[in-house]
Amino acid sequence: MQSYTQDDLVELIKSHELKYTAHRFAIVSRIAKAKVPVAAHKIIEDLQKKLDIDQATIYRNLKTLEESGLLRRYDYNHGHAHYEIATTETAHQIVCSNCETIERIHGDYFSDSIKKVIRKSKKFNTTNHVNIEVYGVCKSCE
Repeated sequence: MQSYTQDDLVELIKSHELKYTAHRFAIVSRIAKAKVPVAAHKIIEDLQKKLDIDQATIYRNLKTLEESGLLRRYDYNHGHAHYEIATTETAHQIVCSNCETIERIHGDYFSDSIKKVIRKSKKFNTTNHVNIEVYGVCKSCE
């Protein structure tokens, strides 16, 4: 997980050719503090405690931030999106199917397998991003 200063986050917003707004900063700041992707409903809940901001504004900004490439969106088959700051780091997670706990898998465990898949592909030669999600039941839910 990368650590960001306020200035880093302001520059990050501007570097994606977006206008800096207090709402965008608040959303990006909330997501940047998390160690794993954050559920949209949790972002809304947390921001509405602190700011006068409505749900539609948050969703609109999340979409804009994702479309700009600043955020990465995940759908873990829970019926809602999760977001994190998009980086060049590979993104692999283990997700609990019961309680939605997410654990980041650090390391490049899958690189050899991905290379084999690409070599065997008839339509692809390279990848530009790899995201592997492993689903199971966490120790707390067993």
